[in-house]
Amino acid sequence: MKAMLIHGFEGSADSNWFPWLKSILLEKGYEVFNETFPNPSHPDFEEIMNFYRDEMKGVDLVVGHSMGAFIALKLSEEFDFSKLILVAPAVGELNYPYMEGQWPGSDLQALKKVISENFKNSKLRADSKTAIFSQNDPYVPLTLMDLFSDDWELITLEGKNHFQDSSFLEILKYL
Repeated sequence: MKAMLIHGFEGSADSNWFPWLKSILLEKGYEVFNETFPNPSHPDFEEIMNFYRDEMKGVDLVVGHSMGAFIALKLSEEFDFSKLILVAPAVGELNYPYMEGQWPGSDLQALKKVISENFKNSKLRADSKTAIFSQNDPYVPLTLMDLFSDDWELITLEGKNHFQDSSFLEILKYL
């Protein structure tokens, strides 16, 4: 079994709950690919996709956070997975005015460009698909849940903001 963890914009393999989840997955017997993709502060869609495409052999579980959830979706259009889990998926119109105020100097144009391509529910190749949202996420509005088809398990949690804590116990239910 192989798992791939994909962090988000301006993140890294060591940010948020990724180190914690990696240790859990290793204990469960997974081989885990959890690496920082190139240029997370100035992301390029094709560069990121190529980085992950090179590691896809044998991957059956993919967990993506924020912009990494969008990358996970696009990979699922090309590769088969047993489970696809998206956390705070940046898949549509985000709260950019708020983000500009919170992240002065960030390359939000690069982020917008990466997630500008729509994903296609009908092309996704995952047996199990879960998207997890927080009711108080300042960046990813709950209205983005409408972009997901009926075959998704859509979860809304209370008080998780943008899921940036060092652990994330609730995700264990969906692994």
